Amino acid sequence: MLVIAGFPGVVRVAPVAWLLLLPAARNHIIRYGTPNTPQPVLEITLVAATAAILSGLIFLFVANRFMDARPDELGGVVVLSGIMVGVGAIVCAALAFTMAFFTHRQLQRAGSVP
Repeated sequence: MLVIAGFPGVVRVAPVAWLLLLPAARNHIIRYGTPNTPQPVLEITLVAATAAILSGLIFLFVANRFMDARPDELGGVVVLSGIMVGVGAIVCAALAFTMAFFTHRQLQRAGSVP
């Protein structure tokens, strides 16, 4: 089991959640890539970054509320949560943008999206 700063599973759970953005970005482009939404790639990128920030904040809340941490460990909780928010926002936005961009480009070439 992977442990970082005394929190088991954080390293495994967060990247798996970030990978869920790949099919979500593709589905968003396929469904909403119409003239009514001129920038679906930007939309899903912003949603992905927001989701990553919210997941980091939820982790911070759960860690502070339900974990029995000593006062000297609270700094580590805040640092780990900050890393999850920062890195998560960048990684999620990059993954969603990449998948949405290539899906949108593929659909434009096929003539399905204007």
